[in-house]
Amino acid sequence: VAMPKSARKPTQTAIDRCVDLQQEKARLETQAQKIEKLIEGSQRKLENENFVTRAKPEVVEKERQQVSDLEGQLAMLQQNISALGEQ
Repeated sequence: VAMPKSARKPTQTAIDRCVDLQQEKARLETQAQKIEKLIEGSQRKLENENFVTRAKPEVVEKERQQVSDLEGQLAMLQQNISALGEQ
């Protein structure tokens, strides 16, 4: 039987909050790892001379833009992870 929030002890609420923060930090770290892999894959494409010379310029530009967007997302995730680490 779940206790209403008003019946919980303050320490129990603090523990629940700590667990939630740890879970959120783990989720963000997993997401950051996925984005890092996507960035690495796109960068490998862009480093491949055959891709750059044979693909249409708009395809190459789209890949460059994707790297830029992903790097922005990764930076934001890393800021959030750092902020949760300070809690």
